[in-house]
Amino acid sequence: VAEYLIKEFYSPQSRQRQQNAQLKLSRLTVRQYQESVADLVDNFRRPLSWPTERGLNASYYASRHRSDERKLAEESVAQIDFHAGVPHFDPKDEYSQLKSEKKKQPSDVAKMAKGFSANWNGSLIANETGTYIINVQSKNGFRLYLNDDDTPLIDRMVGSGGEAEHRATIFLVGGRAYPIKLDFFSYPDPPARIRLLWQPPGGHEQVVPPENFMRSTAEPVLAVATPFPADDESAGYRRGLLVSQQWDEATTAAAIEAADWITENIWELAGTRRDAKNQNQKLGTWAREFVETAFGQKLNQEEFDFFVDQHLATDLLVEEKLQRIILLSLKSPRFLYPTLSQREIAMQRGRSMALTLWDSIPDRELNSLIRNKQIEGEVIYNRQLVRMVSDPRSKAKLQDFFRQWLRIDDATNLTKDSEMFPEFDDSMLTELQRSLKFYLEDVVWSPASDFRDLYLADYFYANEPLARFYGLDYREDVFNQFGFKKLSASPEQHAGVITHPFLMARFAYHQNSSPIHRGVFVARNLLGRTLKQPPDVIKPLTEEFQPTLSNRERVELQTNQAACMNCHSIINPLGFCLESFDAVGRFRTEENEKPIDATSIYKQPTGETIRLGGPRDLGAFLANDEMAQRSFIVNLFHYYVKQPIDAFGDDCLDKLQHKFVEEGYNIRHLLIEITKISVNQPLK
Repeated sequence: VAEYLIKEFYSPQSRQRQQNAQLKLSRLTVRQYQESVADLVDNFRRPLSWPTERGLNASYYASRHRSDERKLAEESVAQIDFHAGVPHFDPKDEYSQLKSEKKKQPSDVAKMAKGFSANWNGSLIANETGTYIINVQSKNGFRLYLNDDDTPLIDRMVGSGGEAEHRATIFLVGGRAYPIKLDFFSYPDPPARIRLLWQPPGGHEQVVPPENFMRSTAEPVLAVATPFPADDESAGYRRGLLVSQQWDEATTAAAIEAADWITENIWELAGTRRDAKNQNQKLGTWAREFVETAFGQKLNQEEFDFFVDQHLATDLLVEEKLQRIILLSLKSPRFLYPTLSQREIAMQRGRSMALTLWDSIPDRELNSLIRNKQIEGEVIYNRQLVRMVSDPRSKAKLQDFFRQWLRIDDATNLTKDSEMFPEFDDSMLTELQRSLKFYLEDVVWSPASDFRDLYLADYFYANEPLARFYGLDYREDVFNQFGFKKLSASPEQHAGVITHPFLMARFAYHQNSSPIHRGVFVARNLLGRTLKQPPDVIKPLTEEFQPTLSNRERVELQTNQAACMNCHSIINPLGFCLESFDAVGRFRTEENEKPIDATSIYKQPTGETIRLGGPRDLGAFLANDEMAQRSFIVNLFHYYVKQPIDAFGDDCLDKLQHKFVEEGYNIRHLLIEITKISVNQPLK
């Protein structure tokens, strides 16, 4: 009975039949809400330049009170990791290069000049959305400002005594830059030392990497931290279908949080001052533009009267007037249900483009084209799609897709036997996550952006510790500004993302590999095959059970029953191809003094069998298999559009796949084609 119910009502095929492939009215997802609110504020600012060079600005002074006369140096630093001592600090407090200036100063000024100070400033880039734990390690005095120019996130300028670590939490929206400033002060004793660390969502604590800093200073971001109930994922992807009391309460709390933040910054956003003669006019203009931007449509006078003018006409304080306008706008169905309102063609097109590629609203450039109806022209439309795909918000969204698709979004529970793998600790995991991020960026943002390179590339990014641990040849002088380099491995040892050490470690046991975990991942996530849940929770056979057996032999022994082989005839051959990699993703040629057997016979849904000789054969198969390509397209489509692909036509997938092949399997071009389908399909 249970098997029948699962097959008829809960399998992907049955869910698709029940839905009749219809486009459904949906609200903003949690991510879409957070992105949209942040961009509502950014629309009233100049776009931020994102230079390729990373790092922070640094200034050092031979006094507690910073002044040009006592300045020691100005330079850039890759990161704040001065556990051995802050640059230019003199423990004798002599600073010989400033002796001549000291002699000219009065005694009281010279006394004030005692000590040492430093300032680091620029922007911090968050990779993903969530709560970050910030840790400043120092026994000296300091103040850390993050996403707030006035109020420190951590204030220890008075002195931190014997404490060496100071933590605080902050919620950040991924793919955005946040202003950061660290003021530091030290007397000769204790020595000047400081480190800036963070623990990202789903990650381990680490020194903030160089790629997450840039020298230009961003404006503060409205990062709504209000917790929301989880989005619906019953279809295998996140979408905004469920409207519950908890969700309604969360949108109210988030709107209040946003209103408070905006009114605190209103004079900067509206480009006026509290005592300006034309402040009412400026605030009225700002409020009208805010509402129209939130709704993505033009308002008539009656609508302006309801959303804006009636509130500005009250005798309330300026902040209270604006809070009412903001709350009414952010709680309106026109904002929360972006496909509900009937918009002009240009506005609907622009809103759909931004929602698909950014999970957000149009930016200033796109809004300008929308108002002038230039976005209706195909040349400008296509040019904007190319621009938007390359935007940092698009890059952040694509990284989030990879985290979900590859199931690499959480490494906090990924541990290995410390006696067998003593070097494989949290810091190694952190570096592997960075390595995988660089690798995915290299594939997607290369000129070819070739999907097949996800499975065929014979390299991965490594820094010196990773290169040593995984036995790769390297030279210390060839690492990039982030300390990483693209290092080649022999083809038999590497096949793109499927053999990346982080994934191999992710889909493995505490002490050994796991052909089952790896095979299930390849079958479900990469090939899109449907697998039943096992009838019972079966504990895997360990080495204590006939220790002379190899891992493969134990799996074959345990899954040889007919009931098991319904699924394991799919799982095992795919997982066995990856047996050349141990529990931490290192290549191996033998186990228990037996040669590793990574060959297998895989049976396709058509009944055709394929002989796979190891990871390289598996990678080539995935790169060129139509089923794997279609699975990738479907996963990408559902993640971006948040509607069933068949609702856009029975031949939608066929057309996308044909275009995908025609354009050389270009991932960025595929994103553009997906967006075009989403934009041009009205909600019925």
